[in-house]
Amino acid sequence: MKKTRVWLAVAGGLCGVGLVLAACGFAMSGFDIYQMDGSVGESKMYTAKQSQSVEQLEVDIENLRLQIEVDETATQIQVEYQESTRREFTVEQVGHKLKVYARDVRRWYNPFVDGIMQLDIAPVRVILPKNYAGSITGKTRNGRITLTGLHTEQAVLLSTTNAKIELQDVSCYSLQATSTNGKIDLNTVSIQESLSATTSNAKCELLRVSAKSGSVHSTNGKLELTDVHLQETLRAETSNGAIVLERLQAPDIELHTRNGSIKGSIDGRQQDYNIICTTTNGSAEPGSSGIDKARAKQLLAETTNASIRLEFVQQ
Repeated sequence: MKKTRVWLAVAGGLCGVGLVLAACGFAMSGFDIYQMDGSVGESKMYTAKQSQSVEQLEVDIENLRLQIEVDETATQIQVEYQESTRREFTVEQVGHKLKVYARDVRRWYNPFVDGIMQLDIAPVRVILPKNYAGSITGKTRNGRITLTGLHTEQAVLLSTTNAKIELQDVSCYSLQATSTNGKIDLNTVSIQESLSATTSNAKCELLRVSAKSGSVHSTNGKLELTDVHLQETLRAETSNGAIVLERLQAPDIELHTRNGSIKGSIDGRQQDYNIICTTTNGSAEPGSSGIDKARAKQLLAETTNASIRLEFVQQ
């Protein structure tokens, strides 16, 4: 027993010494964990020499934030990034496509440490001139995506994991925004054709959004739609979360949730809709109407273990 205590004391002492040495090394690195990894970052700027010929922007990066924005004073497409031994970057123009790739070559635990310590890693920033009218494909992992000020007649496809997708002042032909464990936030977005916003364990929030048709989907997350106008159909579905509408406008509406309420207002007349509202362990207003072929519009709202409260703002 005495020998065991001695060895435990020795082990504890060695651990203490190790912690002190690690702390000293951390302090000598300027409290920068990346300096301890032996990496040095260098800010880089890529300028597309033939920006006017670029019709597709494709970004595929890992463990980095992606910022895409329009600068009305810019005349060329520019890409700002931080190159280091931690990541391999490729930025090149091939024909009418500008490609930005980044792969994380660090030890497996570094991205995890980034998240735990909330380190402010420099994002990849793409600056577009006002007249850029091409498509955008943006993909990252464990990094936020923001897109602002873009007006194009081409498609926009954005996807990430464990982070938010945020669009503001954007118009495009079609939009697909997909995240896991991250909020989707669309503010003042106009879409000619289809909208698809999908996430999990997080909220979808749409404010002043218009499209021909739309699908908004989450699991374990709330859906909030304010001043959303669809020319044809809207499908909104979640679970374990509420659906909240303010002045929703669409001729064909489907709202599905489980263990969450459905409430808010529809910009239309109740007498124009065939209505089916069903719930269990809750009440539904308005109740279901009979099917009348003369009514051109449809409203279906379904939930469980919660109530439905919808009103029509036109008489």
